[in-house]
Amino acid sequence: MKPLESLPEEWRPELRFTLPELQFPDEVNITEYILDPRVSAATPNKVAVYYGAERWTYAQLSSAVHRFASGLSDLGIRKGDVVMLRIPNRPEFMVCALALHRIGVVVVPTMVLLAQKTLTYIANSCGAKAVIVAAESLEALEAGLRHCETVKQVIVIGGDEGAARAKGYLPYVDLLAKEEVTVPAVRMPRDEMAFISFTSGTTGEPKGCMHQTVAPLAGAFVLSAMVDGVRPDDILGGTPPLAFVYGYGLMMMAPFKYGGAASLIPGRATPETVLEAIQRDRITVFAGTPTMYRMILDIPDVEKRYDLSSVRIFLTASAPTPLPTFHEWQQRFGHQLINAMGSNEAHTAFIGTWKDPIKLGSLGHPFPGYECAILDEEGNECLPGVVGKLAYRGPTGTMLWHNPDAQKKATMKGWSFTGDAAYQDEDGCFWHCSRTDDVIKSRGYRISPEEVENAVLEHPSVLEAGVIGVPDAVKGEAVKAYVMLRPGFAPSAELAEEIRGFTRERIAPYAAPSFLEFIDVLPRTDLLKLNRVALRQLAAGK
Repeated sequence: MKPLESLPEEWRPELRFTLPELQFPDEVNITEYILDPRVSAATPNKVAVYYGAERWTYAQLSSAVHRFASGLSDLGIRKGDVVMLRIPNRPEFMVCALALHRIGVVVVPTMVLLAQKTLTYIANSCGAKAVIVAAESLEALEAGLRHCETVKQVIVIGGDEGAARAKGYLPYVDLLAKEEVTVPAVRMPRDEMAFISFTSGTTGEPKGCMHQTVAPLAGAFVLSAMVDGVRPDDILGGTPPLAFVYGYGLMMMAPFKYGGAASLIPGRATPETVLEAIQRDRITVFAGTPTMYRMILDIPDVEKRYDLSSVRIFLTASAPTPLPTFHEWQQRFGHQLINAMGSNEAHTAFIGTWKDPIKLGSLGHPFPGYECAILDEEGNECLPGVVGKLAYRGPTGTMLWHNPDAQKKATMKGWSFTGDAAYQDEDGCFWHCSRTDDVIKSRGYRISPEEVENAVLEHPSVLEAGVIGVPDAVKGEAVKAYVMLRPGFAPSAELAEEIRGFTRERIAPYAAPSFLEFIDVLPRTDLLKLNRVALRQLAAGK
């Protein structure tokens, strides 16, 4: 299937391959393109993956990929079939994904925190023929397996192999049992579908985002460009899940394409396990979420307790980073956080603060190969300073799986919308206001919740803040802030009023919170983004 041709012409994104590095063969195999050159060159014994005490060389990784690809082929899994992955950040994820790409299978990664209902929906939506799952993530899948209409095989990584066989599942190790074998790369047309990523579904059923064979390869180039080039001595690591397009590109496609290495954190990523991994593996490019950076900064004397001197670039993505976090990180660690923004639909980041002069708090400028624009409702470009819809175009674009209503709203005149409200300043720098659905409309004013959150976060008592609009009979919507306090501060009506007054001094009075409520923990998505949908449900008493 060719994603672009599956859409009505007027709803298609315009894909542009404008740079020499984005010129790919008419037929290409993802694994052959990124992995084989490392093994055939003088680097087969170079470490490709760091995983706790484990070290996987390129030769070991390639061997496992070929043997697993052979095992999958013996099961009758062929080019064009769809296989779901439900695996945390561990080397086996890479083996499985690269083996599937090797034989031309459509890969559908899923987040390990997804519930049974969502997993079943995704499996049926994409017509998955098989699911590869880590034993510790099997339970939610099993609960809905009888409702998965197309799944014929379940392959289980780890756990009790005998118990898996007794249930009719296949242990992962059984598919690796062959001696060394070489599986020919199944080359696919560059515009054939190779990958489907599903959105988190916080506002409805998850949307499947189709990606052509060249999308992960283009993403590898863009991600390399955003870190000033991935180098053979680079070790890329951090918190993005491999099941998320950002982690898939940054910690697998980019390092392997350019001969670097990936560092994966065993188990749950906490501030301590993250810092230990940086020290142990000597990570040079680290990617984290704003929440993780904030949690690290909250460790007393963290800059004295851990050695982060190996890191040359710190990336932050997946959600807007509050200004206080930028300032404190630079002050304490001497590094400026590089902000990047991408999406499931784009399969990569397309804009970030990579160009000087960097304006803290901004989205920055489009990465090489991409263009961005601010469009009005008719698809015309807005003047500088005018808030509109953020859109992008480049080698990838929004192509939704069997969702014509959403596809129609997602593109216009060849541009792909991100779902964000933003504006561009006179210097060509882009600034984020909010998600389009999150803009607060009060007394005719359009208020960015992020602007309010940044002002609230400047108060010394505030650790985290989430801002939403709540229904108001007079204003239309009123601004409400949910606040997590730092240790040593106690909630009180007096403190709430102090924070509200403090905020009014920093932003327009109409944008300051009319209501402020203290909360123990802010709700977050599985990618640690602030979950405003959950906050609105909380405010409505649901």
